[in-house]
Amino acid sequence: MRKGPREAHVALNDHGKPWGQFGIDQAFERVCRRAGLNGWSVYCLRHHAFTSWLRVGIPVHVVQRMAGHKHLATTQRYVHFIHSEATARP
Repeated sequence: MRKGPREAHVALNDHGKPWGQFGIDQAFERVCRRAGLNGWSVYCLRHHAFTSWLRVGIPVHVVQRMAGHKHLATTQRYVHFIHSEATARP
């Protein structure tokens, strides 16, 4: 088990250990099926959150920290995505 306070983890399993990516993905897929939302994934939600934060003006270095990106260049991909999206509009 990872060290640190229990509150530091978003989701813990019945044994008090953090969920793995596979477990989170499976749980999310079940919820989406029940809600009739096809084509969504945890990754899609992350992408949506990051681009939404950047669109409303949250500084890229703040989004970087919230996203857990080690390198600013990783977060800046979302900035480039927003710029390319804006230039593609008629």
